[in-house]
Amino acid sequence: MFPEQENIFIYLFKTLALARVLILSLYMINKKNILIAFILFCIVGSFYYLKLKNTEQRDVKEIAPPVENNVIFGKQNIKAFLLIQDEKYDGEVEEDSTVLDIMQKVKLENDKFDFKYTEHTGLGAFINEINGIRGGEGGYWIYYVNGIEANVGVSNYKIKNGDVISWKYEK
Repeated sequence: MFPEQENIFIYLFKTLALARVLILSLYMINKKNILIAFILFCIVGSFYYLKLKNTEQRDVKEIAPPVENNVIFGKQNIKAFLLIQDEKYDGEVEEDSTVLDIMQKVKLENDKFDFKYTEHTGLGAFINEINGIRGGEGGYWIYYVNGIEANVGVSNYKIKNGDVISWKYEK
């Protein structure tokens, strides 16, 4: 389970337990109040979930300062950021570059950053190791773009200017 999902599930579990107690209490008093209590519960839960989501996106925006577009020989260069275990790396690549492209460029420009990957036919690249921490039975590397878990592989996601690519080792 991913950290964001875990927070949401913990919140929902606690809220459902509280709602159950509330509903049972109201049921004993008046059956009409059950519907009102349920509607209030849904509204409060929605606001809390949206607050969690906005907080994550705000945190990512604080990591990445505003960037300007650079145009070199008719191609636009874009700047993105890698965030790995509280270490931030900047990279500048041509438009239409992928997460894998920026990782390779940062690796060439920075001695402190290293990663290993394997290519899988039809699937693209799979990251096996970052900065000496290898994925396997104990956990694996997963990446997020601007605080949202990516739904495509590193060799398929096209970076946009100012993106923050966060890598997390998850068990």
